[in-house]
Amino acid sequence: MAEKLSGWRAGDAIGRPVTEVIPNAQCHTLLKTGKPELGELLDIGNTRVVANRVPIIVDGRTVGVVTTFQNISSLQSLEHKVRRRLAGRGHVAKYTFADILGESPALKEAVRLAREYASVQSTVLIHGETGSGKEMFAHAIHLAGPRQDGPFVAVNCAALPENLLESELFGYAEGAFTGARKGGKPGLFELAHEGTIFLDEIGEMSPRLQARVLRVLEEGEIMRLGDDRIIPVNVRVIAATHRNLAQMVKEQSFREDLYYRINVLNLEIPPLRERGADVLLLAEHFLQEFCRQLQRPAVNLTPEAARELLQYRWPGNVRELRNCMERLSLRCHDTNISAADVRQALGLATTPEAGIPGEGAAGEGRLERLAGQVNILERGLIMRVLAETGGNKAEAARRLGVSRTTLWRKLKGENEIDKTGKS
Repeated sequence: MAEKLSGWRAGDAIGRPVTEVIPNAQCHTLLKTGKPELGELLDIGNTRVVANRVPIIVDGRTVGVVTTFQNISSLQSLEHKVRRRLAGRGHVAKYTFADILGESPALKEAVRLAREYASVQSTVLIHGETGSGKEMFAHAIHLAGPRQDGPFVAVNCAALPENLLESELFGYAEGAFTGARKGGKPGLFELAHEGTIFLDEIGEMSPRLQARVLRVLEEGEIMRLGDDRIIPVNVRVIAATHRNLAQMVKEQSFREDLYYRINVLNLEIPPLRERGADVLLLAEHFLQEFCRQLQRPAVNLTPEAARELLQYRWPGNVRELRNCMERLSLRCHDTNISAADVRQALGLATTPEAGIPGEGAAGEGRLERLAGQVNILERGLIMRVLAETGGNKAEAARRLGVSRTTLWRKLKGENEIDKTGKS
C-alpha cells in the first residue's frame, strides 16, 4: 500500500530518509514533540489520505514513529454507507438553524431561545400550530448541542395506535407476542441512546403510555415488552405538541407529573400569520427551490401577488405556504405570478374582494400595517430586475408585467422617498 501511495518501490525506498520518500508525512516532527497526531489530512502523490502518527517511547525517550495512512475515499465511502443506513431508519437530524428562514422578531426570538436550549441537556417542550416548523427546530437543537454526534430518533405519537406505539418506543423480547421478531427488537429509546428522541404530538399519547415515558425520564431505564431485564438508556427528550397541555392536565387527559417533567424548557414557535414579511421571504425561497427541481426558469411574484400572500391567514402555516408555492411552480407558465394565480392556488374566489378574509375594521388595520412591507418588496423587486437588465427600463417593465409608465411612477416614488429619508 505504501508503494502504491508514494510511487516508490520498497527496495528503492528502504534506507532513505522518510522526508525524501514521503515528504508530507511529517513523521520526523514527532521525534521532537513525542505527542501523537491523529486524523491529519495530507496528500501522498495524487492521493489524499488520513494519517495517524504515534511515537514509540522507550524509557521515556522517543526512539521512533509509527505512521498509518488510510485512503480518504474509502473513509468517505464508509461514512456514506453508515449515513444511508441511519437515514433509512430515520436516526439522523437533517436541519440546522441555518435552514430556519425568517427575519421577523418573533422567529428570531424563538431561534435565540432554541440556541440557548441546545447547549444544555434538559428536556424541551416545543409548542406550535400544525405546520409551523416544530420538527425543524428539534433537528436544529440536536445538531447544535453536545449530543450532535449521537442518533436523532423521531416518532409521531399521533401516527400509530397505542399498542404499536408502545412496541416501537420500548421494543420487545423474543416471543413477546405472536409474530414477534426472532431475537426481539430494540425500541426507539434504546436506539436513541447517547442521542436525542423527538416525541412529536406527545399530547396524543394515551395515559398508560404517558406513565411508561415518565419512568424513562425519571429513572433513565426501559424494559422491553415481554422481558424482565432493565436496560439503562441515556437520552435527551424533545417533545412537541399543537395542543394546550396545561388545559389537558386540568381536564385530566394528560398526566400532570409528565407535563411538569417535559416542560422544563419551553419553546413557542410563532404561527406564520404573525411573522409578517417572512411570508414573502419563504415564498420566494420555495418558488426558486421548485423551479430548480422542475428545471424551469425562475419566476417572480408581482406586487399584487405578494399582497395576496400577506393578506392570507395561513391556517396551515409554513407547510401550507410550501404546498401553495409548489402548485404555483407547476401551474404558472409565465415568469410572473399574478394575484389571480395566488388566489387560484389557495382555492379562494377569483376576485380580490372575495379572496380577502373578512375582518372588518381589524382587517383594514392589518392591511395598513402590511402596506409598508409590500412597498419594500416592490422596491427590492424593481431594483433587482433593473440590475438583471442592465438598467433597461423597457425590459424590466416587461419582466415585471407592468407598463413603463407604472415602472417610471414607482421609481419616481422611490426617489422621492429617498430624498425625504422616509419610508
